Amino acid sequence: MTKVKYAVCPWLFTDTMTQLYGATATKDGRRFCLSRDNKPLLFDTEEEAQDFVKEINSLPRCGVCGKPMTLAEAKAHDPKLGDCCAAHFDNE
Repeated sequence: MTKVKYAVCPWLFTDTMTQLYGATATKDGRRFCLSRDNKPLLFDTEEEAQDFVKEINSLPRCGVCGKPMTLAEAKAHDPKLGDCCAAHFDNE
């Protein structure tokens, strides 16, 4: 299973030169900025960003890809890997 680590990161909004806060994911030694609906996932305060990181880190992880799984997400169970996000199995 690939372990994904999430963390808060500062952003600089260049239009107003103010600081915002985002979240990053580190996977296989590479760092990624998180987005939602093709837009950067940004927060006004560091506390809001940290709350998001705590929440996402507390979710159960897919046994195949390590992705956090929400309660509403479709899941499959693999005897060797445990619960998975179902994206790795054919829906036949």
